Amino acid sequence: MALVAIITFGLSFTACKSGQQTQTTTPTPTPRKGEVKVREYTGQKEHTQVKLNANLSGQYSLDHVSVFAQPEDIPQYKKGEVIYHFNEANNTLKIVKNRAVPKDFSPASGDHQFWLNDCLFTMGGGRLYLLELSENEFNGKHRVSLSLDTNINPSISNDGPVFHFTKIAN
Repeated sequence: MALVAIITFGLSFTACKSGQQTQTTTPTPTPRKGEVKVREYTGQKEHTQVKLNANLSGQYSLDHVSVFAQPEDIPQYKKGEVIYHFNEANNTLKIVKNRAVPKDFSPASGDHQFWLNDCLFTMGGGRLYLLELSENEFNGKHRVSLSLDTNINPSISNDGPVFHFTKIAN
């Protein structure tokens, strides 16, 4: 399966895993080494897709959670407090909580099996998430971000938690 991305703005690329075949066209902006751009038309929206150099495997620090709740009920995370270690080779995820975060409702510490199909992600056969992997360049700095979104059903309001991560190591 290839990693495929949708350009959101500038040099920001958002991705999910996809095995779909698409037609290549002249890309804009200029791709970096190893990237292949594709243009796809869905209804009236145009999406430009990019093959990313990033992959899911690695360590991610939980940065913050977006959720419809009172501000005082939303946990505040600092870099390195909650670490997710993804290993795509054997579909394992190790969650390490280095400090107890007040009001934390992220998944439990420990080893988990995960399943990923296109953008759908689950660990331990539990809750489904939409997985979004992003690469960004700003002022010459490269950043890989990950979000796990619980709002997968468009007929239900988008007030479930969305977990946002930054890749800290391969």
